[in-house]
Amino acid sequence: VGNALLGDDFTLTRVDSRSNVHNQVREFEASEQGILLGARNLWQGVDIPGAACQGLVIEKYPFAFRSALVDLRETAAVQAGGGSGFEEYYLPQMLIDFRQMVGRLIRTHHDRGVVVIVDSGYHKPYFHRVQQALPRGAQWHLVSADELRSALADIAPRILSP
Repeated sequence: VGNALLGDDFTLTRVDSRSNVHNQVREFEASEQGILLGARNLWQGVDIPGAACQGLVIEKYPFAFRSALVDLRETAAVQAGGGSGFEEYYLPQMLIDFRQMVGRLIRTHHDRGVVVIVDSGYHKPYFHRVQQALPRGAQWHLVSADELRSALADIAPRILSP
């Protein structure tokens, strides 16, 4: 991903369910031009403040359509009351997870960086709620996949530390 977008000067660190997350995070922090893949495993409990984390790629909105009994009960209760299980249960849960993901990048008022969301949901009615979930003052740009490399090349020097 990183090499395809920005060239060969990056170290890729992949975190998955079989990885030792803390070792992988230390490897990522030690790299000067690191890209961390698998950030879904890092929503909670990992802190990478400052210059170590200045870019985040979210491959899709973190909807978790669970089949756990508690989730089924919650959505059934919402629907029984005439509401939408998606709008009133799953969407708010996704927005919490989304904020946690972005929170891996923006930890303090001094942190800055680029969040790339590679999800086609920009045309969905809930997209404005995703925008509202971004940190206050965040700027956003909607670009096509073809424009992504150029947009990152334009944005990165203004945001990322040397």
